[in-house]
Amino acid sequence: MNPPTDVPSTAPSEPGYQAEMAPDPERISALFDQLVQGHMQMALMFLGRLPNPHTGEIGEVNLDAAQIFIEQLEMLEVKTQGNLSNSEARTLGQALAATRMGFVEVVDPAATTGPGKAVGPSSV
Repeated sequence: MNPPTDVPSTAPSEPGYQAEMAPDPERISALFDQLVQGHMQMALMFLGRLPNPHTGEIGEVNLDAAQIFIEQLEMLEVKTQGNLSNSEARTLGQALAATRMGFVEVVDPAATTGPGKAVGPSSV
């Protein structure tokens, strides 16, 4: 059987591979932002802050699932420390702040209530 002719002949060990296959920094940044946003949305959905796409219901809480997504965001923060652009670091920081606060609000609503503080989906 003959190999396909439309497949690039360069492999990671061949000269020129790095130049031909180098990732586009803007695309990589956009993909990172999508990953972070996706994890944030999943955590917030499991915290009952966003609608479940299958049921359309808001308020379905699964703390274990939310915690997994928050921990994955925390892992990204640790593993990418010093390697993110200002925009990427800001996106990750905001996602962590929103999900952590959402988690606290679900676990201990009294911790976030007080004069002038509202608790509920509109406060996230």
